Amino acid sequence: MTPRKHFTGLALAALVALGSTAPARADGVNAFVYGQLHLSLDFLNARAPDRDPPSSQHLSSNASRFGLRGAEYVGNGLLASWQLESGFAADTGGGALASRESYVALEGDLGRVRAGIFLTPYDDVLPIFGNAPTLTTSILSTAALWAQGSVAKTSGGFDRRLPNSLRYDSPDFDGLQGSVQYSLGEDADNSGVFGAGATLVRGPLEAGFAYEFNRRVRGPDLDDHAITASAAWNFGAARVAGVYEYLRYETFEGRLTRNFWGGSVTVPLGAGTIYAFAGRAAEGKGSPRVRIGGLASGADSGAWQYEVSYTYALSPRTSLYAGFTGLDNERNAAYTFAINPYADDSPTGLKLRGLVIGAYHFF
Repeated sequence: MTPRKHFTGLALAALVALGSTAPARADGVNAFVYGQLHLSLDFLNARAPDRDPPSSQHLSSNASRFGLRGAEYVGNGLLASWQLESGFAADTGGGALASRESYVALEGDLGRVRAGIFLTPYDDVLPIFGNAPTLTTSILSTAALWAQGSVAKTSGGFDRRLPNSLRYDSPDFDGLQGSVQYSLGEDADNSGVFGAGATLVRGPLEAGFAYEFNRRVRGPDLDDHAITASAAWNFGAARVAGVYEYLRYETFEGRLTRNFWGGSVTVPLGAGTIYAFAGRAAEGKGSPRVRIGGLASGADSGAWQYEVSYTYALSPRTSLYAGFTGLDNERNAAYTFAINPYADDSPTGLKLRGLVIGAYHFF
């Protein structure tokens, strides 16, 4: 996953490229099928300060999906497009229709407007520093600490796909693109999520900034804020990236805040790619009697996440990878993996280790 490009050119190019194989109706509407199969074998081990939690092994489906996508030129320089994307469990079967990026959109020279369910501008920052070679998913996901990625939106998470969303993406101004989004809670509390961000892709530089405001999502009068920024520079022999994040939660006993820093390096090696990452969630500051997700305040409430992986491309569509990841909670922290989290009744202070072997194929 890489930062977004201007959609019009991509959509028109896709329709031209698929014109010989995609079904085309007499009225000029084009549609095509796409998807991703992503499976991994995970080996998890955990340690706790005063006990020995069990290890576990499982076969996981990581963001496997099946979708339909289409676009139509409607005149006056406007392109109408749509997407219907469904997630499915490639390991156990089953899934949910339109549970992933699904929307209708209209785009022209002034940008693109869409409505439906999709990720927020906050998530556009993740691929800049995150583990793009393994598709920013599986237990290797670099959102375990960043954005509290394992936590539901109603419990304080920020890396989430949101329904009832309206979004505007600006045109591409020489690699600079901005976005704003609002997601309606549609409840009696008049809750909602506002997000805004910008990405820059210019030569070897990639950068991004995003802000997200959760208004009354965790409950009446409970507002949450998140700010993140990331930048990367591709030196050719290696790509180096860094990230910073600030989280602020309103509680009935005052504010709870946290800083996060991280860095990554991506190194091409033959037909494959080495990726390494380390990130530190600082100790929480604020009310000592409140926990939100894995975050608490006071001494020994920080955590580290680190990982290394190697991804080997068998073809442009198929890759294999193997990796190791660790998540070290201090005694009062309770973070877990963002994807396929380790289940434990008493997660505080856990030190998690994971080995993963995976494969993915695009179609």
